[in-house]
Amino acid sequence: MLLEVLKEKTKKSGNKYFVMRHGQAENNVDNSTYYKDINYSAELTEKGREQILKSSKNLKEKIDIVISSPLERAKETSKIICGFIGFPMEKVIYDKRVQEWETSSFFEGKSRAIYDK
Repeated sequence: MLLEVLKEKTKKSGNKYFVMRHGQAENNVDNSTYYKDINYSAELTEKGREQILKSSKNLKEKIDIVISSPLERAKETSKIICGFIGFPMEKVIYDKRVQEWETSSFFEGKSRAIYDK
């Protein structure tokens, strides 16, 4: 559904947009939430780095702009992609509006199952 909304909002521009989520990160493996401490520096796992490299190989278009969450796992993802496509890292735009939600400290460090419930 989100993809449909994005397509609807961007179809008149004539531009192409590519959206990518970060690869597997430490917080995905331990299935914890760190929403209060939004600066939690969960890094990509080796599997996550491999996922991003594999996805990067699908980018055949010239990329003019890269916008990334400022969280560590997103920065790592951007670095891998930019290295692969030859995009200068100093031109990456880091914008907290594309990072994950901040929620109550009640969920800090608790399992994802508790958050989902």
